Amino acid sequence: MTAVPPRLEELIADRVLWGLDEHEDRELESFGERAQLELTAYEVAGAEIIRSLLASRAEAVPTHVLARLQASAQDFLSGNSRAEAPRPAGAPRPAPALVQAGVEPSRPFLAWSGWLAAAALLIAWLVGDRASESTPITDQLDVLQRSAGVQRLDWESGPQGEVVWSAGEQRGFLVLRGLPANDPTEAQYQLWIFDRTRSDAHPVDGGVFDVSDAAETVVEIDAKLPVREAFGFAITREVPGGVVVSARGADGTGTIVAAAGL
Repeated sequence: MTAVPPRLEELIADRVLWGLDEHEDRELESFGERAQLELTAYEVAGAEIIRSLLASRAEAVPTHVLARLQASAQDFLSGNSRAEAPRPAGAPRPAPALVQAGVEPSRPFLAWSGWLAAAALLIAWLVGDRASESTPITDQLDVLQRSAGVQRLDWESGPQGEVVWSAGEQRGFLVLRGLPANDPTEAQYQLWIFDRTRSDAHPVDGGVFDVSDAAETVVEIDAKLPVREAFGFAITREVPGGVVVSARGADGTGTIVAAAGL
């Protein structure tokens, strides 16, 4: 693939960090499918950064931490990034920025300030002195099922069971009965989440998983991107490690083995 045009990179960065006006939106659309592919890559990169920070913690990020992060992101996307970001308890107040009088800081500087503030909040929780025992996945599923606004979809093809998803918590589980066990050295299962706010050609990667017992398996969904309006879920059989875009059986890989809501 050819190098990304500098203007496209600039528009995508502004879209992710700030949002675009109507003129800039049309300009971004003029780049066609390349714009969507690059935008997805940027979102995946950001999600992977957060995911790598969370890798050492078994439990989910608390709802109140997610709420503060989401509120911070909304502030920056709506242009309120000049507001002082919340600081972790005990953290020193940062030194004032050296800005020439009468000159507004550039958007990239403010954007990175927003990302750093959100990262600081997340890291403060990650390294916080909080001792907690890991909760069995079935207990986590039971708790989520009792939450308000939870979406439940039965598998319409393939195994028995259901999908349990909470848009508010951005968390969910797969309950699978009868899905054949797999050899992870030969193939793995991969979940795809279909979001009404995204193209059906690019569903959200919900994570790779294995099945060792066909009787019943509970899998926690590992969405790589925010899912705004989930309406369908599909499981494909892929090469070990999964894929970025499933061939969906076009070349013998990516065969759909289960679907719900589609």
